[in-house]
Amino acid sequence: MSTFRRSLLLVFCIILILVCFFNQPHSQQQGIAWSEGQQVPLQWYQETVTRMIPTITVGDTQYQRILGFGAAMTDASAWVIFHSPQREKIMKDLFSPAIGLGINLVRLPVGASDFIYGEKPYSYDDLPPGQTDMSLTGFSIAHDEGYIIPLLKEAMVLNPHLKIIASPWSPPGWMKTNNSLLGSFQGTAGTLRNDDYVVYAQYLARFVRDYQQHGVSIYGLTIQNEPLSPVATYPGMVMSPTQEIRFALLLSNALQASRLRTKILLYDQNWNTPEYILALLKLVHTPSFGIAWHCYGGDPHLMTYVHEAFGMEQYISECSTGLTGAASMSAIQILISATQNWAKGIELWNLALDQTGGPKIGVGCIGCTGLVKAYPSGYSYTDNYYQLAQFSRFIKPGAVRIYSTDSVSGLGTVTFQNPDSTRVLVVYNSSQSAVHFKVTHRRLSTFSLLMPQKTVTFSW
Repeated sequence: MSTFRRSLLLVFCIILILVCFFNQPHSQQQGIAWSEGQQVPLQWYQETVTRMIPTITVGDTQYQRILGFGAAMTDASAWVIFHSPQREKIMKDLFSPAIGLGINLVRLPVGASDFIYGEKPYSYDDLPPGQTDMSLTGFSIAHDEGYIIPLLKEAMVLNPHLKIIASPWSPPGWMKTNNSLLGSFQGTAGTLRNDDYVVYAQYLARFVRDYQQHGVSIYGLTIQNEPLSPVATYPGMVMSPTQEIRFALLLSNALQASRLRTKILLYDQNWNTPEYILALLKLVHTPSFGIAWHCYGGDPHLMTYVHEAFGMEQYISECSTGLTGAASMSAIQILISATQNWAKGIELWNLALDQTGGPKIGVGCIGCTGLVKAYPSGYSYTDNYYQLAQFSRFIKPGAVRIYSTDSVSGLGTVTFQNPDSTRVLVVYNSSQSAVHFKVTHRRLSTFSLLMPQKTVTFSW
């Protein structure tokens, strides 16, 4: 145990002892306070003297139901984990609810993203230039059978509550106007050919069906990863709001024809293009579609507006956080702010990467980190791992967000009620000084001191 963590544990204990002199302990409501792997008992008090310190009040008003928390099983992450000598330990640390993070939500690229092993991007029906396959006779997910599907099945054994949201970066090149998997090729941004909407819908439905035949169910499917960013160095595709809705309806029909109940999620990009998202949502005529967001620009409060105006389910499908990540917020900041603004689930970016931040192709996300950093003979956890733990270890599938004071003296907070009625409060101190505060729930209070830039999870 580090010197700092010993000091933090000592501070917790001192605060609990001191408040005993001023208040009467309440034996029926107990719990724990957990911070970066260190846990102390949580004692509640009936205050006989009101302490005038920052107060977080927890109520009972309910908001959105939570699906889960996790990260992405990219081709790169799967390759790194599958070939690690510590594969079994890494998988337990990530997915086991008993001894690990208890990850229950995973993003899965459909075909190649920028994080792949090897230099050549791929789809499930690649052909030489000039050829097409309108009947999808060459369709195959054989690439994923080597290490992606086996790891997903291991994860499902470790955590039966696991849900998977899949995201395509690009259709096969022969379906696109630039004849390439790349977002832009030879100066031309690629979009879906007008005659290939139906066959591409069938392609994605085939992906879901073939995965299901391997024992892996796909809970959700986004239309297109980052439809406004056709990058020239890795797979991508541009889509307008009108194109998205046209394709979403055809995809819905294709899924229904195959008796698949996979949820369709629109958009899959940042908060900084409200004009695009509003144009898109004005075209939506079914509440069954949801919205996927990334965290690389804009204001998460846009999600609250979308909830109030359209009432659609919302998810964070990608967020690369950490000291060298692409996001301006840390993992704990995105976890708190997104759930405060109606996100039902949050997926950070890669589950695991090697010591170089790969394997990957193309330009973008340079310096991004996973939850696990793998070395030839070992591995370590990143800050993202520990910050995600403050949520994923305690907030169970089916939990609902409940009321709590959301900003007190530099403290960011969010509270949930689990299906077993236990409550979970996460508090992050964004300030540069320690904050002594109390939590009040149903006329009982508990006290804590939180150091700068640190997080504590209360569970009772």
